[in-house]
Amino acid sequence: MQLQRSGIKGCSFELSDLRDGGRRGPPDQRLLSGVNFTSMGYAENLRYFTFGQGGYFSPQTYFAVTVPLSLSGRTARLAYHVRGALGVQAFSEDDSNYFPTDAAAQSAANAAVATANSKGLTNATSAVYPGQFTTGLAYNLVGSIEYQVAQQLCNSMWAAW
Repeated sequence: MQLQRSGIKGCSFELSDLRDGGRRGPPDQRLLSGVNFTSMGYAENLRYFTFGQGGYFSPQTYFAVTVPLSLSGRTARLAYHVRGALGVQAFSEDDSNYFPTDAAAQSAANAAVATANSKGLTNATSAVYPGQFTTGLAYNLVGSIEYQVAQQLCNSMWAAW
């Protein structure tokens, strides 16, 4: 198994805190917003599932800017929390050999692809997963609700998307 290092950097800024109509004392409701910046990268693209790949998202560069919004509150026995973010993300991945840790298997895969190409079965010229550059929407949504059944007993549920 091959381990690789990643450089993950992030930053978050809280821009506002609106507490229950400006009343003093403990807040019954809280609304937060801000801006999140995320950047990371891996040395190799190992997102695929052939032998020697890692099977995990490992872009060479990744950058995202999102605007999160969080609303939480409490009434007598009910507490709730809704959190979401919307923004843009971009990443790039390099080409990746089918078998990055096994030269013999990679050579055999290249030969098989060349044979398939010569018979018109594929347009590929080598056993390589193609790299890509993608830009798109970044989003998430999470919510939870909790009901206090008794003094020391709560029933809760949550959902994420």
